[in-house]
Amino acid sequence: MSGSLNFNLPEDIEDALTEAGNDVADTVTDIIDPIELPQPADVIDTAAIDVSDLIDEIADLPAPQAVADFFANLDDLNFARLEGLLDQLPPEYRGPDSTGEVPTGLSDFLQLQVEIGAALTATARVVHTLGPDAIAMQVRGFDFAINEQYNDNESGFSAIRVLPADGGPVVFVIDGLEVGSIADTVAAVDLGGLQVRSAAFQAMIADAVEAQVTLGRGVQFVGPSLGGAVAQVAAYEATEAMLAAGVSIAPGAVRLLTVDPLGGRDAAEKLNGGSLDPNVLSYINALNIRTEGDLITRIGSHIGETVSFQAVDANGNPIAVTAADAHVNVTSLLRTLPDATLYNAGVRGAPEEVSGFALVANALGQTIADGYLASGERDDPNALVELQVPGQAELLNNNTLYRLDADSNGTLDLAVLTSQPVSQAVADLVL
Repeated sequence: MSGSLNFNLPEDIEDALTEAGNDVADTVTDIIDPIELPQPADVIDTAAIDVSDLIDEIADLPAPQAVADFFANLDDLNFARLEGLLDQLPPEYRGPDSTGEVPTGLSDFLQLQVEIGAALTATARVVHTLGPDAIAMQVRGFDFAINEQYNDNESGFSAIRVLPADGGPVVFVIDGLEVGSIADTVAAVDLGGLQVRSAAFQAMIADAVEAQVTLGRGVQFVGPSLGGAVAQVAAYEATEAMLAAGVSIAPGAVRLLTVDPLGGRDAAEKLNGGSLDPNVLSYINALNIRTEGDLITRIGSHIGETVSFQAVDANGNPIAVTAADAHVNVTSLLRTLPDATLYNAGVRGAPEEVSGFALVANALGQTIADGYLASGERDDPNALVELQVPGQAELLNNNTLYRLDADSNGTLDLAVLTSQPVSQAVADLVL
């Protein structure tokens, strides 16, 4: 990737600086490539950009003293490493702020529902890579028809709508951050805001309302990492839209299940004037799951309760993991979620938010997102990226059946059927 991003100062801030006698350039800063992309687990809020330069430029802007003090301590930090940033934060910004987790009306899932929901979170990326001819899939023995794919190149938003054969709720699977995607990275810096403001996201919400009107089976939103934050917002927005349209729904008719999610509360509140309606929340059945040690779940506050699980190896033995290894640890999750003993050992409680991360994201996120959109730089939709799914995969039946054993234990985790053979170029990406 090459190029630069220009971030324009909001007019009100520019006016304030001008009145104070400061010279204001047309842009705050230029962010010049090469853009360093960390490993998948470190990508969220990395900024894939040198945010310290931007902070230097706005450190003197009128702001609450706490924000100004925080900016003053960020000048020499490397945002590409979350753990390094955490170690260098002032003590008052390493813990939670006053916002906290937002409870929903229910947080009541069967163990099997959590297992299947978590497995579903990996499917959007696979289906999108296989292309528009993907028509059906099987996830750990459960069958789904693939009804719709949503993709927005500007924001990086990507999701699928699937209909379970067993009569369960219509499921919307929202993809997480794709390594190499500048749109996804900017969306993560904005705590999901860039994506939930997209037309594709709004189309998905409209489809969720329509699905409830026509089928009455309920809806469920699932997603990992960045996709988990967007799923949290989607559950709230869909419920709010249903109630506003007079659609009859029972408490728990809108389900939400995420894996190691970025916090979605901030983006949801920004869409709703700064607060969330308890009546809307009362209709949502939500659960966020995480592996103990994950750092991404500590960025921003969450909608719904959280359960944390001890990381384990393929044999179910507890292991120590880094923050990077804890994030969406497929082996640990696929071993834990079907096992009653390991599953029941999960601990409910909000992860300890690192308030400093959310503070910076809320102060800079939308400005960075707006600057990115104005810059005109976009991901190349034709630049295919190798599928970042672990395990062993194969294509059968003349390249129309994709099979994945995600934890390489001999058990099929995902199969996707396409109506036409996938090309060799796509086959090279998914195998």
